Amino acid sequence: MTTEETNIQYINIPAPTEDVQYADFLTRFGALFIDCMLILSPMLLLVYILLMTRVFKLNGWLFSLYPNEFNAFLRMFILWVGPILICSLIYALFEISRFQGTPGKIIGGIKVVDEHGNKLTFWRAFGRNASKAISIIIIFIGFLMALFTDRKQALHDMIAKTYVIKK
Repeated sequence: MTTEETNIQYINIPAPTEDVQYADFLTRFGALFIDCMLILSPMLLLVYILLMTRVFKLNGWLFSLYPNEFNAFLRMFILWVGPILICSLIYALFEISRFQGTPGKIIGGIKVVDEHGNKLTFWRAFGRNASKAISIIIIFIGFLMALFTDRKQALHDMIAKTYVIKK
């Protein structure tokens, strides 16, 4: 095979230096904890409140309009996929802001960048955050990967080709 046939692009990411320092696991965990308090807790409270309203009760008006199979799908979407998409949107908006991170990351002095060290696009930030669901499904192992990779990347960072670095 010639190089024209393979058409593979190699990206050269610099190793940690004084200019680029990757955020360590504890700093990232602290940022996640702060974000859970500021962003996820209100979200869970909202879901709980919605669950207690007539809309989400088993005999609620929304679910009486559709057959049983669709009811199950609608509930799963609203209670699982909906919050993942909303959280991904909220986190993406923080990451494309001038701060390049969520409140926890701002407090921790870290930011999210792409493979070239640039600010993320909306869709890359959204995909990065939506892919955190994979890490949650596999018992948070995707988050723990940041302990063992050279550039401190978690699974969602590898999927989105992003890095969390110190400011």
